[in-house]
Amino acid sequence: MEKWRQAWEVRAARFPQEIVFARPSSTIAISVTGQQCGLDCAHCGRHYLAAMRPVSHALEAVRERRPKSVLLSGGCDMSGRVPLGDWPRRMAESAPGLRINCHAGLVSDTEAEEIARWADVVSFDVTTDQRVISQVYGLRRSPEEYIASYVSLARRVPTVPHVCIGLAGPPESPSSPPEIGALEAILSTVTSGAAPVPPAIVFIVFTPTPRTRMADVAAPEPGLVREIIADARLMFPDTLINLGCMRPGGAYRGLVDVMAIDAGANLIVQPAPEAADHARALGLAIVETDECCAFPGYANA
Repeated sequence: MEKWRQAWEVRAARFPQEIVFARPSSTIAISVTGQQCGLDCAHCGRHYLAAMRPVSHALEAVRERRPKSVLLSGGCDMSGRVPLGDWPRRMAESAPGLRINCHAGLVSDTEAEEIARWADVVSFDVTTDQRVISQVYGLRRSPEEYIASYVSLARRVPTVPHVCIGLAGPPESPSSPPEIGALEAILSTVTSGAAPVPPAIVFIVFTPTPRTRMADVAAPEPGLVREIIADARLMFPDTLINLGCMRPGGAYRGLVDVMAIDAGANLIVQPAPEAADHARALGLAIVETDECCAFPGYANA
């Protein structure tokens, strides 16, 4: 039996027959660094920071719009750290009941403790591929440091690993893409007792972006995306598997969204129309949420 069919059977046995579609209009994305980033990563080139609200206007926006939640993120410094400062506290105190998702970057134990005081959830990019760390991010850090930061956070606050498929380019070995190494590292933190089972795993898909150093690198084959999501479903049978907001559009998105459902995904952000048609054909009820997909439990779904 094909792996993705096995994954679908696991998903059908472990979860309600429904799919969540996230359209996060009630989550405000905030950058604590504006459009500045010390790394200027090869795949992003600060492009995605431009779509986020600068923190200088954030408190006013929260008070006026009264969102259900915020994503507190930003560019990294040269050590791979997002300089959140005291913004998690200020956000929490500005609007009681506001849910906070912190995108932290690499952290120390002390920083993890401070973030955990105020965050409802932390989004953390997990990679164990040294090529990505060195050549895409431009960092002199190690895979072990990424896992150590993940553990520091996950022990203190619900932490959702984010895995970007295709960031290292085409896999050197089709049987072992580097994203599987990241999943195996996350699983090892669970089996060793270093960290709890993650409440969710979010997959995003490398998207060639104009005016970046990786603009001419192809997006991963849709079949690879399906295989990696299927692997995650089989490795983490009771964990929510989400397809996040970053992935190419057009026909590619329609195909990948359908394949993600087949491979056992629980949630898709900004789904293509084909996803709804396919979900209904499989007998899945569609549940809508208007918040970021990292929040555990989809409390408002």
